[in-house]
Amino acid sequence: MVRYIKLVLTYPVCVLITLLAVTIVLALGIPRLEFDSSADVMMPRHDEQYLYYQKVKDIYGNIGTFVIMNVTSDNIWTPGFFVEMNNLITDLEKYKTYDKSRETGRLVRLTELLGKKDLTTAGLISGFAHDPSFQRALGRCLKKTGVSAGPYPVTKKNAITKEIRRMMTLKKGQYIERIICPLTAKDISGKDDSLRSVSLIEKDDDGRRILPETENDMNTFRQKLTKNPAFHRALYARDNSGNITDFCILANLANVKEKEDVISREIWDISTGFSSISVTPHGYPIVNKFMNDYMHNDLKIFLPLVTLIVAFIFFLNFKSIRGVLLPFTSLVLTDIWTLGLMGHLGKKISVVQVSLPTLLIAVGSSYSIHIINQYYIDFDTISKEGRLRGLAASMSHISVTVLLAGLTTFLGFLSLMTNQVTGIREWGIFSAVGVFFAVLITTSLIPATLRLMPHRRVTFSGIISRIQQESLIDKITGLFTTIATNHSRSVIAVTGIIVIVSLLGISKLRVETAFMSFFKEDDYVRKINTLISQKYGGSTGISILIDSGEAEGIHDPDFLKTIDSIREWLVAENNKDLYIGRT
Repeated sequence: MVRYIKLVLTYPVCVLITLLAVTIVLALGIPRLEFDSSADVMMPRHDEQYLYYQKVKDIYGNIGTFVIMNVTSDNIWTPGFFVEMNNLITDLEKYKTYDKSRETGRLVRLTELLGKKDLTTAGLISGFAHDPSFQRALGRCLKKTGVSAGPYPVTKKNAITKEIRRMMTLKKGQYIERIICPLTAKDISGKDDSLRSVSLIEKDDDGRRILPETENDMNTFRQKLTKNPAFHRALYARDNSGNITDFCILANLANVKEKEDVISREIWDISTGFSSISVTPHGYPIVNKFMNDYMHNDLKIFLPLVTLIVAFIFFLNFKSIRGVLLPFTSLVLTDIWTLGLMGHLGKKISVVQVSLPTLLIAVGSSYSIHIINQYYIDFDTISKEGRLRGLAASMSHISVTVLLAGLTTFLGFLSLMTNQVTGIREWGIFSAVGVFFAVLITTSLIPATLRLMPHRRVTFSGIISRIQQESLIDKITGLFTTIATNHSRSVIAVTGIIVIVSLLGISKLRVETAFMSFFKEDDYVRKINTLISQKYGGSTGISILIDSGEAEGIHDPDFLKTIDSIREWLVAENNKDLYIGRT
């Protein structure tokens, strides 16, 4: 370490240029960073259950990823309500089945309208009077791009075109696998010793759903819903009086992987864009959307806040420009290097790793404080022996302490490599890497800069005298040292009692993995989770795969009886502790 410090002090300009070059290269990786709040990122990829879950998804589709929407209004038994709910379903279906010719025609028409010089918002919307679904999509586009009224300069037109193309690309992915709701569901009808599938809502010759309009239509539809008990708490919910007050829309997502956050935001924008009906989306894709938003906000709020607090502490300690800027710059570079490296390696910021930038600032600040403090302590020696020799002696002395402190922290974080949870393992690895960067940057940047900066007593005399005098912290430390040496047996006894009490407390710790516990009780996610659970028997599901063990085995009546007995057991009165809402 002594040789390295001498190298830094001998070639300070080269060291600073190298640090700048590395910072620029690694900083280019930060824009590549993505957030991933899903539980999937925490699972070890070699785990038996994880691999089995992937196999089930390959066979049955992504049965575990769905968006559930509760749809209601003051009176759901009106023609207007069914029209609006049908519009919502129609807009969602655009992401289920892609019609290339229609989407291309829409884009051509949009380009024609945007080419008009006297274009207005009303004219743009009315230009698609024959296509109400695209009108609604265009309305969402204008709201998202902040274009509420004309005139339409080139920048606004380009923004609209770009957003519509983004929607088209998302539709092309067909990320919604299926939609289950009262307007799309089918029932089983028996006639002449045969079973057939019938739609609850029929379609006309043009493929449009024939919605209930009259009171008689409403009663007929209500009878279809209530005839099959399986629809209760699946397609609809009742109030305490037994009246149907809410409908459910379930959008099952395909195996979207990288696009889950994008499609969940699109579903959120669509479902919350209807003012005449109340639509409350839920499900893990929506939960993950909120979690990603919260993680973004946390970084935007807490990282600058922590940085300012640390900078303020630097100022209180050193009350000089270099005493603030040098440690502050070291911490900023540490975060840039660590996050940039993660971006270049294609790593994502998970719920655990979102704490990494703040953690590195908290941990790395001590290394900078050690070095700057030592510089002020040895100020007189540096003045007498000359800047190069004096700094070499001072920095070499404290750098060993910094190296050892960093090494213990580095190894502590690195030990998490053995953890089976992927998110925690990666968090440990990059925390260790960040600590390494913090020590390297601190022991390079600060000595090299001090070597080039003026060394004048007039600027620092007050700081030096204050640091070299006994401080309040020194007095407190001295007091505890006196107590510990004069009353060693009592201190050991008290410490032993505290250890015993702490061990008893550790034995009472419980592991909590419920995702909802991450949110406050008054948060939208928690409140909607409670609402969905009350109305539909739960907001999440567990899939049980039962294999008959032979080809066409599901046609065996005994096997079907076994399936039914398992289902009855799950919802039995004496199994309430399983918390199965419905099967």
